[in-house]
Parts: sequence; C-alpha cells; structure tokens
Amino acid sequence: MSWRVARRGRSGPGRRSAVVALSRPALGLAAIQFAREQGGHHDFHYLYREADSHPQVPGVSLRGWGLGAKITTPEWLAGIPEEQHQRACFSRNGPVRFSAKFVATAPTPLHARVTVTPSVDGSTSVLGPVTVDLVYPAGAAEAWIDVTLGGTLPDEVGRYALFLRWGLAGTDCRFAGPLTTRHRIYAAYGQPLEAGFDDANPATPGRNTTQDAGTGTGTRKRLDLLTALIGGEGRRHPARTQADLESLVWQLHCGINDTPGRPPYFNASHDAHLTDPSGLELPLEDQWLAWLQTPAPHWNDASCIGHVQVAKTMLASVGLFARRSWVFPTTSRLPDGTVLRLSDQDCYCLGHHNLSKHEAARQKQTLRDPAGNIYQARPKLLEPGDSWENFEACMLSPTGRFLPGGYNTSQLPSAVRTARGFGSAAELIRWWSNTTRPVFGKRFMAWAAQDSLRRTHYWDVDGKHYDAAHVLQIRSRGKELPPP
Repeated sequence: MSWRVARRGRSGPGRRSAVVALSRPALGLAAIQFAREQGGHHDFHYLYREADSHPQVPGVSLRGWGLGAKITTPEWLAGIPEEQHQRACFSRNGPVRFSAKFVATAPTPLHARVTVTPSVDGSTSVLGPVTVDLVYPAGAAEAWIDVTLGGTLPDEVGRYALFLRWGLAGTDCRFAGPLTTRHRIYAAYGQPLEAGFDDANPATPGRNTTQDAGTGTGTRKRLDLLTALIGGEGRRHPARTQADLESLVWQLHCGINDTPGRPPYFNASHDAHLTDPSGLELPLEDQWLAWLQTPAPHWNDASCIGHVQVAKTMLASVGLFARRSWVFPTTSRLPDGTVLRLSDQDCYCLGHHNLSKHEAARQKQTLRDPAGNIYQARPKLLEPGDSWENFEACMLSPTGRFLPGGYNTSQLPSAVRTARGFGSAAELIRWWSNTTRPVFGKRFMAWAAQDSLRRTHYWDVDGKHYDAAHVLQIRSRGKELPPP
C-alpha cells in the first residue's frame, strides 16, 4: 500500500499537533470496448465507421452514408465529446459483454471491486448489475477487466440507450470516475448475412458473414435508419414470433416504398443494383446509398427489384434473410380450353433472374397470325402504348409473404395490408392483372409475341389474333387471359 503523507499546520508551544492527510491513488475509467472477444465469447457484431466518399463515385459527397473502416478500437473513450463515441451491436436475446480499461499511477499494486449497474432505455429490469475484481499491477500504464452484465437483451431488433453506472470499492485506491457512461447499442436478429447472396432453392438459408466481418455493411447512420423504419420513435421491434417478423418486414417494406418525393428514387429498370443512365453499377452491399438525397438526375436510382434489394440488404445487416423473386404473368387456361392445375411455384422464380432459363420454363403457346405465320407467344400484362410487363419484382419475406417492389402500399388491397403482404404469387397475379393505369384503364393479360420487324401480335384467351391497333378489344369483349 502506498499512500502519500501530507503535513498541515505548525508545531511548537501553544500550537496544535500536525494533521496528517492520506491521499490514495486515483483509479480512473479510460476506455470501454464492446467489440472485443473475451474468454472465447464472440457475442458482438463488428460495425463500421461512416464515410463521405466512395471509390466508384469520386467527387460525390455521401454525407456519412458510405462505408468506412471496421471499428476495432474502444467505442467509448474518456474525455472526448459524446457524439464522437462509436456504437456497438449484439444479438437479440443475448448477453452484453465488454472490456473496460482503467488507468492510475500506482507504485504498488492496487486492489478494487468494480460494480457496474446498467439501465436500458431507462429501465433497470432488462440487464442486471455485476461486480468484478480489479487488480492493478504496480507501475502499469493500464489494466483491463472483462464485464458480462446480468440478464439478456430483449427478443427484439432495435437500438437502445445503455447507461452504465460505475462504482469502485477499495481500501488502497479511490475512483476518479466518471460515475456514469452513456452508450448506443443495437440488437441484431442474429449473425449478419451477405447482402448479395440469393439462391433459387427455397430450402437454402442465407449465407452468414464471417465473425470477423460483423455486420458487413452496418454503420451508425445506416442502422439508425433501419431501426427507425421498423420501430418508429422507439427504434425497437419484437422478433420472437412469426407474426413479429411479418410485422417487422412489413414496416420496412412500407418505409421503403411509401416515400413519395424522397429516396429511394425509382427508375423502373430491371437491375437489382443502383444504376444511372451512364451505366454506373454499385455493389449490392452499397444499396444503402439509395437513401442519399441527391439532385436530379439521380445517380443512385433503384428499380422495382432494386427496391427489393434495398430491403434485402437492410435485413441482411441484422441477420434476416429475404429473397428476390420475380412473379410472371401466368394464366390458368390455354387457347384450346384446357384448364391448368398450377402450383404457386409455376408463377415465379427465386434468387437470380436468368432470362433464358426462366423464360424457357414459363408458359408459352404456338400461335398463328392471319397470314399463317407461327409465333411462340407468352402471357404478358398489358400496359399503355403497345407495351407490357414481363414480371413484378417482389421481396419474398422470411415468413413467405410476397411484397411487390414497385408499389406504394396504399395501392394494395386492404386485406393484403392487413395480412402484411400477398400469401402467394397467384394471389399477387390476380390483383396485379386488375390494377389500372391512367388513360389506359384496367390492365389485363394476353398472349403476345413480336415478329422480325418488332411488331407485336396479340391473342386472346381463345387464341384469336389481334394487332396492336385493336388489342383493347380483348378487354372490351371479356377475352383476357384468366389469372391462376
């Protein structure tokens, strides 16, 4: 034990005896690191710093939406402004562990008991206090302790304000503080996933990022947006049941699609990447840049499948796997009158839209024009101006709901909004083929093919031929193709 002795007052006749004051060494909290493995436990997920630039868009300010370096240093440091502290990410329903660094001037070893009392969003019932023994070696520049708080985080995906109240008991040292530290932490659903991975096999799960990669794409700005979209002002959404996940994914879908006049900007192309007319294509991991406010013409446009990928990328950052899916115009009746018994899998494809592969698997009919020319026609969803849609891009949610990427949710039937998505591709086709366009009116399905001069030929449900000038007669005569 090393105490400093200080003498006050004067001695001598008529004077009071010397007063001896003992000043114990001060032990101060210097740093807290959440992303630090301890005892074989790796409960955290690395986050990344925000960045203002991107190598593929030189000269463009991303205003923090870009992906910077992985955070491997202490997230909290004594003496720096609170806004400069970094965030941390753990798994839902799991423990919160961290390491704390103390500093002191200690000619001899110091012994203390450190008590940490947490509160989460103002509640002390979520995580419990813990007391840890600290031995500070003589002459050391620093000493670390490992802390595992009591209890676990809620079964939620969200963001929390974590307050830690610090106390220190020791006979040979005193606590220099601070008495309270404040932190922002996130709870992921599970191990984060690769944002770009998808697969046509419905049984294939998502592909985890490595533990070293952590969230892969997560920064504070990005995860703040995600938690706001799924949890509103509370920034938290339960994730315990299938109904919870349906609600979580639906809230995210609404946040992305119901944004008139705000990002993501819609370009109606067929690419899952962010693209612009110059051909710029950003990696799927950078789909978050769809949320950067930009002047027109926008270099960070997203198509209908791009809107799906925005949601897929966001969900992957917290460990939820959603699929890209393409729902095709499909009919339940052939021109010869055959009524088809279709499975839902006949109406869509998953993962990656390989045009040659999936077009070959789609419905087709050999039909003739009045001159006897033969065509391989396919069902199309007709649009104004002698045009059509080949598919509707959807997110297939972790709970099996189809969420169309190009529509504001106010356009969906109320029953679909209540159910938080379409329960099948066939249900979506029935709605989709009855939506309307200005001037054109109700859309409908017909068989269609183009000749060598790129003129379009159409056929109704009975196989009767129409040219482009008369194609609306299919609808007026009630001869459109019936959906599944």
